[in-house]
Amino acid sequence: MLTYRYLTRNKKRTLITLSSIVLVTVLFLCIGLLFSSIREYLIDEVTQTKGNYHVELKGNIKKSEYIKKIVTENGVNYITFDDIRKVYVYTEKMCQSNKCEDVIYNETLLSLYGLSENENMMDALISLMLVIFLVFSIGIILIIYNSFAVSVMERKKQFSLLKSVGMTKRKIRHMVLLESLVLLIIGMMIGFIISVNVMFLGLHLISNLLTELFTRDLKLSFYPLFVIIPVLFVVFTVFLAAFIPAIKASRVSIVGGILNRNDFRYKKEFKFMKKLSITKRLAYLNYQRCKKKYRPIILCIFISTIIYVMVNLYLDYGVKSINDFADMPDYDAEVNIVNSSDEVYKKLESWSKDYDDYEMFNYCVISPEINPDSYLAKELKQNVLVIEGQDNYVINKIKGVETVDGKMQKVDKPYLNDNVWLKINDKEVKIKTKKTGPSYLDSFLTKDNMVFVTKDFGSYCPNFGTTLFLNGNINLEKDLSLWANDNQIKEAEYIDIKKANKITQNIIVAIKVVLYSMLILVLLIEISSLINTIWGSMNLRIKELATLKSVGATKKQINLILAYESFYLVLKGFIYALPFIFLINYILHQSLNEVLVMEVIVPYKEIITSFIFSFVIIYLTMIKVHKRFRNNEIITIITNDNI
Repeated sequence: MLTYRYLTRNKKRTLITLSSIVLVTVLFLCIGLLFSSIREYLIDEVTQTKGNYHVELKGNIKKSEYIKKIVTENGVNYITFDDIRKVYVYTEKMCQSNKCEDVIYNETLLSLYGLSENENMMDALISLMLVIFLVFSIGIILIIYNSFAVSVMERKKQFSLLKSVGMTKRKIRHMVLLESLVLLIIGMMIGFIISVNVMFLGLHLISNLLTELFTRDLKLSFYPLFVIIPVLFVVFTVFLAAFIPAIKASRVSIVGGILNRNDFRYKKEFKFMKKLSITKRLAYLNYQRCKKKYRPIILCIFISTIIYVMVNLYLDYGVKSINDFADMPDYDAEVNIVNSSDEVYKKLESWSKDYDDYEMFNYCVISPEINPDSYLAKELKQNVLVIEGQDNYVINKIKGVETVDGKMQKVDKPYLNDNVWLKINDKEVKIKTKKTGPSYLDSFLTKDNMVFVTKDFGSYCPNFGTTLFLNGNINLEKDLSLWANDNQIKEAEYIDIKKANKITQNIIVAIKVVLYSMLILVLLIEISSLINTIWGSMNLRIKELATLKSVGATKKQINLILAYESFYLVLKGFIYALPFIFLINYILHQSLNEVLVMEVIVPYKEIITSFIFSFVIIYLTMIKVHKRFRNNEIITIITNDNI
């Protein structure tokens, strides 16, 4: 009865706490449903490509009661059992009564059901999901804990009076836990409905972004295990967050709670504070003596800042590594004809003129002897890529990505002396070097190619190919196919660079959608808890603000006091968060640096954004709560002692 009365009489507080639980449910269930949908997609892929059989073997197999289906092709039996969980047992039993040869299990399919005796994809998915849940749970437990903690703090008098009339510690503890149970049940029901709709739209969006990558759309799937695990984590998170406040509520002192003692800790004022304005002094003094009440707020700022910066760091490092080490050309398509001729070259050039922009050249690869004195340092240039041009020179540059000591790193450096000596057909040729060349040759400037541009192309390359880089409309591939058929050219290769670029960018966008969606949910949980915490803290000190007004404090001065307090709170939270941010950044960079050579990213934009966002949320909430009482009579607020 008391639980029902408290929840209904404090509707705003109840709705804010309920919204936190709803958002936690949506976050965990959406992650579970995403994994369930990915698993279902992979199962469909395996059954479409390899088939839905469980085991393949040779031999004369008789159908038995546990065999659902047998398909025989070219002497091989593809067998599907009625219970996939007993594949190994049934196979062993079947082979005891039949002569089996070359038994091969459909390991990919079995691994997605978690039944493979080798590598299990199901175990990998569950492990990854549990890691994600554990990471989020640590922060979310602390955030939701604030909501219950401030509720207990605000109701100290109520608990003290209940104990004074005979209510035991156990009953008070159960009352607080019962409140959390009621909110949990309602929040999970609402959260489940929202989760289903959010995931339906999210999977549709991801399918549209990655339509070139997926053979079919992602469909919403409800695999029981991937629904039960998130539900258990929600229950665990909420009850653990409510358990400590419930214990604190049961330990409230009767006299101390009724008299509202130990709420403040008075500290001596520092000398430098006396030089500040009265609003700054009051704000700082209130912050100092109410540290215990402000701890939940600082904790919220601490956690939300770390989570926000961490997610953005992961994205920044991921996008930077893709952009740096998957350097895609800036043209739409590449056409390559391996066995070309002057006639083919002219026809291809004539066809290319219909498009916006193109670069075209003949090439061949030769393997001459290279004088070691040509190099600035020891190199292993094995091939010379000969390009037809208007001059004779070798491009003196390595540009791209290469592996050094097991690490990938970007390279853009010269590697030759002023001249190169090549021995071709028993004749040594001296060629000058240049540091630059045509931009369309950048992708060929690797450590395995020495790019030689020459106007005497015919003397080096009796047989050659032709490459065309161009930008144009979406019918490039179709137009090229028609042109190749008309000119009876069978070896025209088409590479859709634009499509590859689009897929790469869409993958990045899809990853951002997933990560930012989770981040937004976590931040909304944090905001609801923050509002709840500030609401309770401001209600507890509304008499103090009324007293300030009674001695002449203006509306502007009180707003300034609240602004300075908000600043102190955010600053304290950031002072605690910054070492962890730099530690996470260091660990992340060192992990990537094991494989890729990358510069450290300093997340100053994310830190500033998070600081401003936290300050605005805290200040606006303080102003909103104060506004509720601003129009009331000062004497009414000061003398109001209702519980």
